[in-house]
Parts: sequence; C-alpha cells; structure tokens
Amino acid sequence: MANSSEWGAQLWETSGSTLTATMRTLRILSGISVLLLTLHFVHILHHFFIEAPHDSPVFWAGMVTAVVVWVLSFVGGCLLLKRSG
Repeated sequence: MANSSEWGAQLWETSGSTLTATMRTLRILSGISVLLLTLHFVHILHHFFIEAPHDSPVFWAGMVTAVVVWVLSFVGGCLLLKRSG
C-alpha cells in the first residue's frame, strides 16, 4: 500500500491536462461571478445615490470609496477572464 505522499504525487502526475482544463473553467466562472457581483454592487450604489441626501461629506467619502472598489472589482473580473483565455 502506497503512503499518502506517493498517492498525491501520482494524482498530480496523471491529471496534468485535466487540472489545466479545470483551472481554466474555474477562472472563467470566477471572472463571470466577479463581474455579476460588480454589476449588483453598482445597482445598489445607484439606489443609494438616488435615495440618500447629498449634503453630507460622509456620503461623498463613502461614494468615492465605493466607486474605487467598483473599479478595482471590475478590473479584477476582466483580468480573470483575460487570463483564462
């Protein structure tokens, strides 16, 4: 009976192409999910902008922070999709 380290080594050796295909699929699904969550985040941001009063500096600080997070999230999702191609 082989020990666990030999079994793990055999598993990685036999599934090289399968692992590549699995990682590509995982990157594509991750990129799509990040972009969908980014879309949802922008939707919530839009509703917050419409409903909240605009005269508070805290509102504008939160809005600027949210836009920065939105841009970074969008770029991350695009990079995940680009890297998987």
